[in-house]
Amino acid sequence: MAHQPLSPDGRAVVLLTTAIGSGPEGDDRGLGPAGWADLRESIEAAGLAGPGELLEMEPSGWPEGIGTAEADEAYIETRLGRADRLTTAIEELESRDIWLTTPYEPSYPRRLATRLGRQAPPTLYATGTPAHLQHDAVGFVGSRDADADDRAATETLVEAVIADGLAVVSGGAKGIDITAERTGVAAGGPVVEFPAQGIDRCLRDDAVRDAVLAGELTLASPYDPGASWSVGAAMGRNKLIHAFGSHTVVVRSGDGSGGTWEGTTENLAAGWSTVLVRAGGSIPPGNLKLIDPALLPADAGFRSWVADVPGRAPHPDDDAGATPDGSREVQSSFDEFG
Repeated sequence: MAHQPLSPDGRAVVLLTTAIGSGPEGDDRGLGPAGWADLRESIEAAGLAGPGELLEMEPSGWPEGIGTAEADEAYIETRLGRADRLTTAIEELESRDIWLTTPYEPSYPRRLATRLGRQAPPTLYATGTPAHLQHDAVGFVGSRDADADDRAATETLVEAVIADGLAVVSGGAKGIDITAERTGVAAGGPVVEFPAQGIDRCLRDDAVRDAVLAGELTLASPYDPGASWSVGAAMGRNKLIHAFGSHTVVVRSGDGSGGTWEGTTENLAAGWSTVLVRAGGSIPPGNLKLIDPALLPADAGFRSWVADVPGRAPHPDDDAGATPDGSREVQSSFDEFG
């Protein structure tokens, strides 16, 4: 699939934050979001325009004091010294339809960088259509143990979201995630998935690969393409779902625990996106704790309803509506669409 090559800054970020180019001597995964944020600030404080400048200089010519406690000059030199392996590694990924993006690339999701700040992943592995990562979107989250009412409500609302020209965002897990994803793909997309495992594992599913090749589905993950699913990865990617879209729909939440609850309460505290919670059908106690119910008009498009629902907080990118600490209150809920 056609996509832009990495910028010099992006190449440096990949070398510093992933295992790409590490070779047989190790599989160090590199700096995480916080570690990279600290190093980026050090690079900027040294007067460099970006990390790519370090690739163009001999280490002896680097500004004095470059680096952090986690990534000192020796670490940076070792990492960037693998640059000759990077091109080969990228070509090998591209042969599997996987490409890379960093905050220095136009394909990187702007909303993740803006809303997550120091928590934004420095490198994403992706497959699919780069433009999908900039598309206005609605996220869908919920329990793996969703019932028939939950799934039916999700399908109907996803169809409305796609019909209104928005993308659907999912984590690809069983239950609500996969229901939203499959419904969005069936409606023609676009759908963006942030999986809790490596993309290579996702692409083993023929339906997923077909949807990617058809331009309906795009996958993006901060995890190595061969990484297995883990609880930590699932919790880490939840913030990507909540921060990517302008709205996040909570179909079924646990009562004070679980990935949906944790991700939603983290979003509500940070104000990443407007939270909409299902208030119809067999509504679980967790949903009731998150928000008071409001009705979703059966004859309104998703955009119209979001604009008209009483008490809805402004979009997280708006200046209005912020509390003194910068967060926003619980925003809205929805009954079954139609």
